[in-house]
Amino acid sequence: MTDAQLIRVKRITVKKLFGIYDHTIELKLEDRVTIIHGPNGVGKTMMLKLMAALFSGRLHEFGRIPLQQFKVELTNGTSIAITATGTPKRDHSKSSAAQPLLQLIVTHEDGKPQKANLDLKLREGIDWGRRLQLELPWLERIDEDRWLDGRSGQIITTLQALTTFAD
Repeated sequence: MTDAQLIRVKRITVKKLFGIYDHTIELKLEDRVTIIHGPNGVGKTMMLKLMAALFSGRLHEFGRIPLQQFKVELTNGTSIAITATGTPKRDHSKSSAAQPLLQLIVTHEDGKPQKANLDLKLREGIDWGRRLQLELPWLERIDEDRWLDGRSGQIITTLQALTTFAD
C-alpha cells in the first residue's frame, strides 16, 4: 500500500473543550510528525485521549468531558464528529448524574452526513453488577456504581469496568 492509498488523519478540531477552549490541529502529513505544544491545562493531552477514545470505540469517554464538538478529518474527505446536543433532565430518583446528549456524525466525501444519537446509559434489566462479579473475581463491589480493582487498588464505576474489561 502506498502513502497515497493510506487514509490518515489530517485535522483534529475541538470546540468549547472544558467549556472554553477551541483548538484546531493540522497534522503535518508530509513530515509524518506533528508536535502539539501549549501551556498546561489547555487540553493537549485531552485531545489525544479523545482521539484514542474515538478510534477505539470508547465513546462513553465523550460523556465525561465538557465539550461542544470533537471532529476528526481524514485525507479521503471523510469527517467524524461527536457533537453535544444538550443535557437531559436529571432523574432525581436515581443516583447517577445525567449524561450529556451526544450525536455521532460521519460525513463522507459526498458531503452527506450520517447521524446517530449515542446512548451512554447502561441497558436496563441486565444485572451488570452480578455479571462483573462472576466474570471478574478481582473486582469488589463498593456500592451501587463503584468497584475496587483488587489488582491495582483503583476505584472505578460500573461503566468503566464494563468498557475496560469488555473483552
